Amino acid sequence: MKKTFVYLSTFLVVLICSFSAQAQYAKGDLLINPGISFGGYYSGYAGTYTGIPGLSANIEYNVTDNIAVGGYLGFVSRSYNYTGYKYRWSSFGFGGRGVFHATEVLNDAFNGSMNSEKLDIYGGLSLGYETYSWSGDNSAYYSGYSSGQVVLGGILGCRYMFNPAIGVFGEVGRGAFGALTLGVSFKL
Repeated sequence: MKKTFVYLSTFLVVLICSFSAQAQYAKGDLLINPGISFGGYYSGYAGTYTGIPGLSANIEYNVTDNIAVGGYLGFVSRSYNYTGYKYRWSSFGFGGRGVFHATEVLNDAFNGSMNSEKLDIYGGLSLGYETYSWSGDNSAYYSGYSSGQVVLGGILGCRYMFNPAIGVFGEVGRGAFGALTLGVSFKL
């Protein structure tokens, strides 16, 4: 099921990007990208739950016309009710990421004509750390437990800029707490 979701998400991002044009970046550009993540591993718990989806924000600084580096933050929280027990799970993540803006390379490789002022197709890697904490009614199983782990993942995305300063983006891959992240981009 997870593979199907990832494949479908990748297909949708590529499809959306194919109907748009691309955004061109220059050394020194700064982007701030808040977003909401879907399809995370946290959604598989049994029972009914309430809470917020995965919230994330990343920042990108272009060190060249095609390469950007930056950091990200993310938070997700769920309250569950399962077989009479109530418990809460939350996670906080942070780390760094590197992105390659590939639209011009794709235009050259496939003799394409994507508009570099509107659409950015990109790929990258992220490396970070996530913390997890549980609390709940069943003290023997959930109360006060916490842990953390290093995470590494790939990113594939596209960004459509409505004007030189504001756009929207979609990413698939290992972002902050989800297989699909959608959000808004602000170019400073």
